[in-house]
Amino acid sequence: MSTWVAIEIDGFSVMSFQNHHSTWFFRNHDRVREVYGYAAGDEQAQTDFIGYRATAATIRRRMTLAGYDLRSCEAHFREYLDKVISEAQDIIGFRVDSLQNGGHPKEANAQMILDIEKYQKFIDAIKDTVLADWIALFPQAVKLQRETTPLANSRGEVQWFEGSNVPLVCAMLSFIPLYPEYQITDFFNFPASDSDHFITAFLASCPDDAVCELNIAELIRAGYEADFTDLEEIQQGTTVPFRNFRQSLDDLAGLSSLKPDDQVLQRMCFSSIITAMEAYLSDIMKREVQQHEALKRRFLEKYSKFEKEKISVPQLYQFLDSLDKRISQELDGTSFHNIQTARNMFRDVLLIDFPESFITALNRAVTKRHDIVHRNGRTTGGLPLVIISEQVSELMYVVREFVQYVDKQVLDGLITVENEVT
Repeated sequence: MSTWVAIEIDGFSVMSFQNHHSTWFFRNHDRVREVYGYAAGDEQAQTDFIGYRATAATIRRRMTLAGYDLRSCEAHFREYLDKVISEAQDIIGFRVDSLQNGGHPKEANAQMILDIEKYQKFIDAIKDTVLADWIALFPQAVKLQRETTPLANSRGEVQWFEGSNVPLVCAMLSFIPLYPEYQITDFFNFPASDSDHFITAFLASCPDDAVCELNIAELIRAGYEADFTDLEEIQQGTTVPFRNFRQSLDDLAGLSSLKPDDQVLQRMCFSSIITAMEAYLSDIMKREVQQHEALKRRFLEKYSKFEKEKISVPQLYQFLDSLDKRISQELDGTSFHNIQTARNMFRDVLLIDFPESFITALNRAVTKRHDIVHRNGRTTGGLPLVIISEQVSELMYVVREFVQYVDKQVLDGLITVENEVT
């Protein structure tokens, strides 16, 4: 089943997409995520918006800098106005020839005569117009389109709009099929082969504060596009890896409380707290390095094992093709429970610091975890390692506070500043 979304300017759809979307002239910092919780059947529920939003003035400036200004639009318009008129005249000529050759049923002849009249009305309405005429009448055309039923139909019959006393507005809202080899009209039968030229003209009819937006919430729900995870995390105040970590600690707290005197259970819970912390640090580092080229470069420069590799020019692209996989393998092989290793990597790659007040306690806990995992719960001296439920609770508090401290710094750096035109 297809899912459609559209770019809208002041509530009018100017470009649509099926099962995907283009960011067009929107930028990363135009992203908006407005998700409302509501009960099923709530008629007053607000519609979720996950997408891009900017003002007409902002989009107009970006388009101008890309070459889509009124001067280029005027030249494009004049060229394609001639093409549209020529195409409509050719269709009239074809129908006149068909009538003269005869052999058609009376009903077909009558329809062709009506079509000729409609095509001629269309030509007469647009032939002496200039770009400014269309721009001035766009608001009226939008208003009438919203108030009336569109004339286009599946049978492709020529239809002339009668709801205005302004011929050009009627031409804009009529269904006048043309059959060129390539696009020569856009919305409102505007003469153009490039939708961005039509949008340039349409924007000129809008106030600076008119809203330009693209809502991709339906594409996300249908599974065609990914949610804006970073915005969701900022709104929630925690990252997804942190929430997974927190759930693990909650589960371990419940498990520890079941048998507080069971040494095997308490040692397992103690060790698992460090494992949960390690999983969080690993997930964050891997995600950030893989998603951001600047961080990937920092990682390669400071923590890769590639500095001694010799790569010939013919092998360069082969190396680049496998780079992400090799980075993933290297991160998977990093011992993030080694606090000093993790501390250095987070500092040098993500510019995240570990609070000094937690380091000593974490190092001691990691040493105990090593005894639990690798020495069957005994110290280096061979003595049984005693872990009581209070120690599990204390470690849980320290690790939770530590990871939360790190997560806040991750959130602070989620939205990157792009080198882009605003």
